[in-house]
Amino acid sequence: MHIASGEWPPYFSQELPDYGVASRIVTEAFAQAGLEVEYQFYPWNRSLESTRAGAIESTIGWEKTTDREKDFLFSEKPIIEERLVFFYSVENPVMPDEVWQQEREEKLLIGVTLGYNYGKRFSRAEKQGVFNIYRSPSDEANLSLLLNRRIDLFPMDVVVGRHMLNKHFSPEERKRIKYHPEMLRRDFLYLLFSKKYPDSANLKKKFDQGMQQLRSSGRLKELYTGILPWNTSD
Repeated sequence: MHIASGEWPPYFSQELPDYGVASRIVTEAFAQAGLEVEYQFYPWNRSLESTRAGAIESTIGWEKTTDREKDFLFSEKPIIEERLVFFYSVENPVMPDEVWQQEREEKLLIGVTLGYNYGKRFSRAEKQGVFNIYRSPSDEANLSLLLNRRIDLFPMDVVVGRHMLNKHFSPEERKRIKYHPEMLRRDFLYLLFSKKYPDSANLKKKFDQGMQQLRSSGRLKELYTGILPWNTSD
């Protein structure tokens, strides 16, 4: 069983034990059916397109969209609940409700990462000129911009942000960056199976059954405990 993935630690990563927390969950779900999983890491778009073409059976960690439903079968339940929040500098504690205020003497400058989708509300406000955008090539670069007060806010998945701060920034720097608990966006990420792969329906069935077994036994909640501030096991 082959699964295409990209880098998005701590959920998915070639450098982490078991290839990340989400990858381990998928591995254990398939193990319930006696199937072994091999992860193949590519840029995210290549992972999706290789699976769409049927060259790889499955790809991990995608939102459900009408366009994707044409070419893929989705796992019955999501494997990750993504929660996008605003990170900010304690030296410049901008509140989330300030983002949407149209009458400001000076517009907020919000960092975004190239290629990311921040939701309809955010895109609409950007087009209306409610705030200004500064585009960077990576999440890590945006966090550095926050530290240097080059931007006012940066929206990012809370778990990914915490992991990145712990890995790439010093304890002193981490103290200077916080996040607001209020969510900008909430999404669910699924395991996708290519409709062009002959055995996809059977693989999906086995995975869904394996996830249910992990959920019923309490193992799914155990896998999330200590890593995520919530879980998708309910």
